[in-house]
Amino acid sequence: SEHKASLALVDRYMLNVLAEFCSEVASCYERYAFPQAVSEINHFVNTRLSAYYLDISKDRLYAEGASSPERRTGQFVLTLILENLLKALAPVAPHMCQEMYHFTPKGVIDGFLSVEGEGPEKDDDCDEHRLECVFTHGWFRYDPELWCSKDVVDKMKVIS
Repeated sequence: SEHKASLALVDRYMLNVLAEFCSEVASCYERYAFPQAVSEINHFVNTRLSAYYLDISKDRLYAEGASSPERRTGQFVLTLILENLLKALAPVAPHMCQEMYHFTPKGVIDGFLSVEGEGPEKDDDCDEHRLECVFTHGWFRYDPELWCSKDVVDKMKVIS
């Protein structure tokens, strides 16, 4: 995709981590292993997202200009993370996820629908996503073939 070509190494690594997370949580739900799914979500949020990715990315997200490529690629990855994290949490915390979805800015929701060119077209003047449900956007959306790279993981082992 056009976004992947411009992603920093840490962004590509986080897509690897996100793909593994989505796969593991989906497997937990398929086995009805809800406590294990919650444990995976907790580990992802606390260790991989908060203590790692957000810590590394915060400078470019706060200091770079609004339209800088570095900031935009970080926002792109964070949009994918938010979308898949809401979907991971929705089976065990549906009301909280629906509220988060409801208060997510329309542009971000449109990103859920248009990342990688997927999803229906939306009218910019329409606020119809406020009537939708987090469950109407399907299950996890990730592409291990596109997002995963052993080379990226090997390069990031030094700092992760």
